[in-house]
Amino acid sequence: MLDSITSKLVLASVILFGVGFIASNIATVIIAGYKLSQIQPDSAENAMRLSGLTLFLIAFLVLLILGVFIIVGGTQYNIDKTPPRRIVLFGIQIASIYLLCLSIGSLFLSEMQQGMVLLVGSVLLMIGTGVYTSGSQRSKIIGSCMWAAGGICLAYSNFQFSPLKSAFSWDLPFTGLFLSMPINEAIAILIVSLGTVAHTFFSEVLEWESHLNKAIVCTVGIVYGVGVIAGSLHFCLDILVYVWKAPWPSLFYGLPDWVINTLLYWAASTIVLAVAAVLLIVASSLGFVETAKGS
Repeated sequence: MLDSITSKLVLASVILFGVGFIASNIATVIIAGYKLSQIQPDSAENAMRLSGLTLFLIAFLVLLILGVFIIVGGTQYNIDKTPPRRIVLFGIQIASIYLLCLSIGSLFLSEMQQGMVLLVGSVLLMIGTGVYTSGSQRSKIIGSCMWAAGGICLAYSNFQFSPLKSAFSWDLPFTGLFLSMPINEAIAILIVSLGTVAHTFFSEVLEWESHLNKAIVCTVGIVYGVGVIAGSLHFCLDILVYVWKAPWPSLFYGLPDWVINTLLYWAASTIVLAVAAVLLIVASSLGFVETAKGS
């Protein structure tokens, strides 16, 4: 009974996360396009900013596609009752392309240190995925170690870099690389990276390895979910405050009505992510209960 409830909560959470990724990035793409239209390539500095924003726009489109894969992966997991390995690995590659576009774009926007760390992390994730899937145990160990190194780079980047702030130059509480609070996102990335290494090294040694994997997944779900709730609500409320102030000199003063409406849509789309995060936290908590009963 408990397992059935948890599975349904996970499915609902994953689908809502996918919808939230798609909905929020539609708004991001529209606003990024508006920002691009305001730049005239009449100087070297503007040309660099135009190139950087174009790569950011591509990155947001890739993240939108990732939302589709999240929905497909969650649906397939509900049908087969086993993790869709190919979709997960392909999703990691898509996420790596997203990070690669962000890192190169940030270099064009003169975010040199943050861009280089993010670039190294995304390349390590991309190569690590290819090495991990090549088959042998040695390849899995090397690939997981590369994931761990890439995860450390991404965790560091979360503290130093906000892609949306770099793209739009707005003083807003933007979320991290994957729409959660930067600190929560960094912790979740580190847990996943180090947990992958532990799984690869000890999967054939520990009798309770499956319980360890489930505990790691549940921990990540709670940490990431709390970050999504806090980040989404904070961002949504700040957007609404500045939209309310838009008729007077403020952050959004002078923006066209259609851009203001897009910002309101963006704020509303973050609520979908917050609801998905609540379901994820509940499902992860029930997962801990199942793990405790099965141990």
